Formats: sequence, structure tokens, C-alpha cells
Amino acid sequence: MRSNRQCHNLEDYERENVSNFTPNRLPPMKGFRGFVESMVEEVILEDKPFSSYKEELRKRCELEGVDYDNLECDLEDFLENLNMGIKSPDGLAIAMAMAFVLEDAEKCFVREEKIEEICEIWNARHPNKEFHPHNPIPNM
Repeated sequence: MRSNRQCHNLEDYERENVSNFTPNRLPPMKGFRGFVESMVEEVILEDKPFSSYKEELRKRCELEGVDYDNLECDLEDFLENLNMGIKSPDGLAIAMAMAFVLEDAEKCFVREEKIEEICEIWNARHPNKEFHPHNPIPNM
């Protein structure tokens, strides 16, 4: 049974729904996080518009009990900062953007490991501008 309370992050969701989990069944939120992480990867690496995912994101938020309006706002900021962090030529702007990205990752249902994976893929495609989320000044 789903709670009527709107969860804003994975930790809240798991805490409220821990009794619904069994060892053989992953919590539904794991699939939700997978969707969000795939969406972030496609928006950043393939330049797909975030707006094209909003309808599906809203449906999934309703199913999982996640506050869509807050998540949409958080994701817009997160994606803007991640995009700026990876693609900007300005080292200071990159450092500031990535500090926000790493700080906001959890509330956007994106694991830090996924951010690192996205950066690795970006680096492979742009070897002359290698970028790392924890050392965000690019080697140019």
C-alpha cells in the first residue's frame, strides 16, 4: 500500500515503504531512479530536450508517490548545472556548477556514480577536454 505522503527523495521513500520490500523484489523506486538516470544521460550526452520526458516523468512520479513539481524544478536546475559543468570552457563556472550538481544529485534521484559515468562517456567523446566531477577544472 502506498503512502499518501509525497516523498521527495529515495531515502524518504525507502524509509516509508521498507515493510513492502521482500528480498526477492527490488523496491519500485530503484526502477524510478533508473528511469531518471537514463533520462539525465540522454539529455546531457545526446542533447535530448528534458521537456520530451516530462509526461512520462509525471506518470512515474504519481505511481511512486514522488512530488513531481519539486522534482521537475530540481531536475531542471540539476541538468542545467551538469550541462554547464561538462561543457563550459570557464574553469570557475565549471567548479561552481559541479558543486551544485553533486549537492543536488540525491534529491534528483541520481547517484554520484551515474554522474561519474556520464562524465566518463563525455570524456571519451571529447578527449581534448577531459573532465572529472570531483576535480572539475578541465584539462585543455
